Amino acid sequence: METLHVGVLGGTFDPVHNGHIFVAEYVRTHLGLDRVYFVTAKLPPHKSHHMADAEVRHAMVEAAVKDKPHLVPCRLELDRAGTSYTVDTFRQLQASLGPDVRLNLIISAEYLNPDSQKKKKNWEEAAELF
Repeated sequence: METLHVGVLGGTFDPVHNGHIFVAEYVRTHLGLDRVYFVTAKLPPHKSHHMADAEVRHAMVEAAVKDKPHLVPCRLELDRAGTSYTVDTFRQLQASLGPDVRLNLIISAEYLNPDSQKKKKNWEEAAELF
């Protein structure tokens, strides 16, 4: 079976905007990804300000990608209880999509800051998954 290459772009998407769409399409095209999942965060641990309701934010993602078949809204974190951590999302995605799927994390450069990495749960383990 051929490996399916999937990009994972997570965020609060508060609101989703053209920059998110541009980055997803750019990365998909340049890395040859089959699709990009837009994972709407329910309770991100690094955001302390008030956000729009998670269901409203996800509905905006669905509307933004509705005519883009390679961009897939994903409510995995919305349907899971508790705080959203990337490592948990990758574990769950890999288990649900199967071993023939290669997940590729799409992140903002701000998360490459060493101070930011120290705040991430299981950063080293997450790096092994992608």
